[in-house]
Amino acid sequence: MLKSSIHLPWLAPRYTDTGHARGSPEYDQCVRLKDELPDYLKPVLTIAYYTGMTKSGILSLTWDRVNVFDGKITLEAGTTKNDEPRVIHMPRELYEDTLQQKIVSLKCDFLRYWTP
Repeated sequence: MLKSSIHLPWLAPRYTDTGHARGSPEYDQCVRLKDELPDYLKPVLTIAYYTGMTKSGILSLTWDRVNVFDGKITLEAGTTKNDEPRVIHMPRELYEDTLQQKIVSLKCDFLRYWTP
């Protein structure tokens, strides 16, 4: 469903020496895009923007990797693009979107981005 709904080319950005992703949109561009997206895709865009995670990484993310109390996402070795473990400290917007998803998907292991 996501593949036919929207194309997000910056999900796997290349980073410059300054730490900024080349080809990734500016924040105001993401806000405008987020306003146009259906509600179930908004958290996907937020996670992609703040983490650079791939679409498959985002859609396979499970709640046992997300600590909403500490505001972080922990990815184990072998589950990231470079196969190294990673801890993502969630900025406020990502935290709020993730917390909302927790409410929506209480009975689901995955961060559910749609409603049945």
